[in-house]
Amino acid sequence: MSSAPGQIPPAADALLAKAQALLSNAVSERDAAFRYPVLATADDEGGANARILILRDFDAESWRVTLHTDRRSAKMSEIAAGNTASLVFYDHIAALQVRMKGTGETEKEKSALRNVWENLPDGTKPNYRSAKPPGALLESADGNPVSLGQTDGFENFAIIRFIPESVDILQLSPQGNSRYRFSPRTRLGTWLIP
Repeated sequence: MSSAPGQIPPAADALLAKAQALLSNAVSERDAAFRYPVLATADDEGGANARILILRDFDAESWRVTLHTDRRSAKMSEIAAGNTASLVFYDHIAALQVRMKGTGETEKEKSALRNVWENLPDGTKPNYRSAKPPGALLESADGNPVSLGQTDGFENFAIIRFIPESVDILQLSPQGNSRYRFSPRTRLGTWLIP
């Protein structure tokens, strides 16, 4: 049954709070399972593309998730197409899966991009320096197969903000699995068969 805004059942509220805590902690804890979600998008031919990214920020109120990527990657054009995308988080120890369906938007403000870029660890920045885009063919895997561009990589850096329309939480348990779907926008939720 659905719950009215502000009237989320206590068991569902506890499940939502657990998911929010795991997401919030994963922003700063490098070994947290939720730090490495799978982002799935649709390609130009109607197929699915899934890849692991790193959780960079999480807003518990809106459930908005921030991710970083190379602006030349296929996911950028797939997100720009405006189709629904999905994020999947799973924590084996907590036995909790969170699936989000929604859309992505990219940061357009150069000063905001520059501010985040300046605070990235130095070891991360070379990931954005390749002369060719991610997924380009290589002639060989010998030595250093990626030729570096002549810049620091900032021009290839992008921020994706994932805006979920629904959050589906599955709690696995020997006593019985439970599943709850929630809309951050409407604040409505419902229990589902796991």
